[in-house]
Amino acid sequence: MTGSLLNAIELAVTQAQANIFEKTGAMELDSENFIRFFMNSETCRQLDMNYSHMCFAGEAYIMEELLDEGKNRIIKSSDTFSGDELHWIGYIYRYWHYYTGESSAEIYKQADAKALKAVYPAYHTLDCRLAVDRIKEANA
Repeated sequence: MTGSLLNAIELAVTQAQANIFEKTGAMELDSENFIRFFMNSETCRQLDMNYSHMCFAGEAYIMEELLDEGKNRIIKSSDTFSGDELHWIGYIYRYWHYYTGESSAEIYKQADAKALKAVYPAYHTLDCRLAVDRIKEANA
């Protein structure tokens, strides 16, 4: 479903990903490390697939899968982004996937966690499509 508004399932998955990202701050997970791992994980590849079983799983199940997959790779740290930043970053990454059809790994190569944190102040209030377009234009 590229280029239009999200359907109910896509919106639910996008919101779940945003909530998961936000929760990592409260868990004191290193934000850059977690986001890099997540965007390149098998769990995320499952979310990229249309109507994968993962799209119907709850946030707790997805987080459990991530933590299991990321054993010894997801680290705790005091270097966490704010909850608002994490929520927006999680949301915009999933929205970007639905908007363009690009895989999460491809998206991460264009805009890593540090890049999205840097544009958060200016872009978090924009329409998601406009934010993605501006990020892509800046990286072209």
